[in-house]
Amino acid sequence: MGHVFDTNDIRTTGMTVEGRTVLSGNTGAPILVVTGTSGTNFQVIEDPESDLLWSLSASTGAVFEVYTDRVESSVPINSSGNTIVSGNQTITGTLVAESKSFDIPHPTKEGYRLRYGVLEGPEHGVYFRGKNTDGFIKLPEYWKGLVHEDSITVHLTPIKEGTTHFVVDVRDNEIEIDSVNGYINTYFIVHAERKDVEKVLHEYKID
Repeated sequence: MGHVFDTNDIRTTGMTVEGRTVLSGNTGAPILVVTGTSGTNFQVIEDPESDLLWSLSASTGAVFEVYTDRVESSVPINSSGNTIVSGNQTITGTLVAESKSFDIPHPTKEGYRLRYGVLEGPEHGVYFRGKNTDGFIKLPEYWKGLVHEDSITVHLTPIKEGTTHFVVDVRDNEIEIDSVNGYINTYFIVHAERKDVEKVLHEYKID
């Protein structure tokens, strides 16, 4: 049987432990605190009034904290293996990947899954599509603050009749279209480039 320390507070400047170590502490106080000479600090917490379980901090403040419902890190996390996330994930910033796809249970074949790759392009693009018969495609109101107006392009596909449809003008968040015979019945898809984020850097030199 190993040694048992019957004390509420053990302090040491150096300790080597071989084998299993069990620590327990008073509620509301850290169970384990490790402090380095450079100001680094590691704590295991037991506090029913807080959802913080353990934390790692430096002289500049908290670096990595584990809560009952989340993990917070103020430094990059590098992983060389697979990462599996169950549930929703919110990213504030830029997501960069070699490839992106969705993978879901197959909607019509039992025992299969369906995987689609994400369409790539040289811009942060958005689209708006639908059907038009009155000659005016009204873009979403928020597009005024979302896209560069001069980046808007329109693709028109006539319905039932092979009548040429064309764009007359793009202004005030609206696209005016017409056809050679004046009869308008077309599907449309509108593309544009976002202006609320930086443009994609297509090619760059590796340091």
